[in-house]
Amino acid sequence: MVRVTALLGAGASVDIGGPLSVDLTYRVRAKVQEIYDPKTENINRVPFLNEVAMKLDDYFSPEKSHFEDIFYALESLSSFTRGWRPRTIKKFKPHLGSLLSPNDERFFDELLLLLAKKDLLSEVGDAINDYDSLFNPTGIHSWYATFWKNAISVCQWDIATLNYDHCIESSIDQYEDGYEDIGQEFKRFNPRRLLQNTSDTKILHLHGSILYGHPHTGNAFMFEDQQNDLYLFDKYQDASKTWFNNSFSTSQSHDEAHVGPIITGLRKTDKLLPFPYSSYYYNFQKALLENERLLIIGYSFGDYHLNSLMERMVRYHGQNRRIVIITYFPSPHEWSSDPLAMGWPGQEMLRFIAKAFMDAAPFPNYQFQENIESADKRARIYLGGVERTFARYGTDIIDFLTS
Repeated sequence: MVRVTALLGAGASVDIGGPLSVDLTYRVRAKVQEIYDPKTENINRVPFLNEVAMKLDDYFSPEKSHFEDIFYALESLSSFTRGWRPRTIKKFKPHLGSLLSPNDERFFDELLLLLAKKDLLSEVGDAINDYDSLFNPTGIHSWYATFWKNAISVCQWDIATLNYDHCIESSIDQYEDGYEDIGQEFKRFNPRRLLQNTSDTKILHLHGSILYGHPHTGNAFMFEDQQNDLYLFDKYQDASKTWFNNSFSTSQSHDEAHVGPIITGLRKTDKLLPFPYSSYYYNFQKALLENERLLIIGYSFGDYHLNSLMERMVRYHGQNRRIVIITYFPSPHEWSSDPLAMGWPGQEMLRFIAKAFMDAAPFPNYQFQENIESADKRARIYLGGVERTFARYGTDIIDFLTS
């Protein structure tokens, strides 16, 4: 039975209104922290997130920081703040704390750091909900829903997404995500559902969802589930109220790692142990091993963990592989057959394309082409963006991946 694996990156949602990383970063940096001063009984407004971002920008110059860099910095600052307390035990002391000391105490204000982390996650969640709530699969976004309905009418898919929205769920009628009704306002994850259900399309949120949350009352499954296991709510407003019910976790390296409904920051592997993440990653890797066909949409190849998994496709399937990449090249007039000359794609993406094409020079043409096929006709890349590619080549892509 043919099944196709798909991975949706941030670029997969841009044409349906999803924000780019730069948009989320701008929104996060603009958020001012409001903190109560008991001495003056006033609310102080502190642009702490932007101040941290400015420090990172200076350090990364000429490149700029993005919201995940900022969150990672906040986690690290919290780790040191906690570790430098005299009575903190070893497991909460980051190793580098023994070699460093603060040169600006204001960046180690525990309450301000906590507020900044909450503000950052809330801003990201609100931004995702803004467009997710406007998604219209039967109206303006029907082109998106139609592609997925057509794809699933031919065979079942294993769809992994790095996006926090639920637009893919809104596009199709039936799917399996491992969550089951338990008679409460949220659903509980059951990993056996993903293993036992082989007849439906599966949806795997590898980096979380705005609808994930924690129980805000006594948890009846406290002896079965782990503290950071996530439950699925129907509404963002209900889920987001529970996001900060749990304390922050600590990684084996003694660093703070916020394991939550949306996985952000740069300690992702430390945050993937709870349900559903551990199960989703297992099922994604299993799909890559078992399915000879792979569709990658709007992914910049910035996650080294995922890149390592997907680069095994040629090793797993050889000449039976079928790989399609949908991305966007913004400047056709600047096209060159030499990636170094045109500064695109990045090193990680180029390495994957070369492996998928089984060709060290995968771009043979000196003139821009909207779609490029490997010499052995086993892999393709489309450069026109998601909406244009779905409209012009959607049927052909589905046929290629399912035939």
